[in-house]
Amino acid sequence: MKYRLYKRNIKSYLTQSSSIYFVAVIFLILSTFKPMLGDSMYKYLMQFVGFFFVCFIFYFNFKSLFQKEKIKSNFVGYLELLDDKIIISNREYRLNEIETLEFFINDFDNKMKDRNNEFDIDPAVSNGTGNTIRIELKKNVIIKLNFQILNKDDFKQHENSLIIYFTSGILKFSNLLHSLKVHDKTEIKRLEAITTKNILNA
Repeated sequence: MKYRLYKRNIKSYLTQSSSIYFVAVIFLILSTFKPMLGDSMYKYLMQFVGFFFVCFIFYFNFKSLFQKEKIKSNFVGYLELLDDKIIISNREYRLNEIETLEFFINDFDNKMKDRNNEFDIDPAVSNGTGNTIRIELKKNVIIKLNFQILNKDDFKQHENSLIIYFTSGILKFSNLLHSLKVHDKTEIKRLEAITTKNILNA
């Protein structure tokens, strides 16, 4: 299975919620007009802007519940996880070239995202690119990229490869559990038994 790889750019850090800061700046600018407008006119103007701000938040907050976030990062190729190597954008990295390997798996396509607060107006439906692979090579080169997972359980298909990465000493056991989303004690013991057997047979 191949995963689409993405490298974040400046646009990927800009969100719809950033517009709230723009409105806040308007409030600050309007506050400088108070001496010129007088108390009553200033109060009326601030009430109008406040009402507009509440309507703005309510509209976009509701609208965002049905929006899917756009992919703003740059597509840089594909990720492949094989037993003896990892392929990133057509470049192969053998396990003996890798010092450490980490995965951060928390996203998949069409996942409903958690809302940070009532002012969160960003799209609530994920595009699945919130997952990260981080590789530190033995020649002191670090590769860190995001990749897209389409279905919730897709990454579990790589259990054998991930176990090999662990027994090779490049992946921590805690990250193995995280990557496979293993929390059940029975499953943890099963993986411990498999990894121990692999180490003894190595």
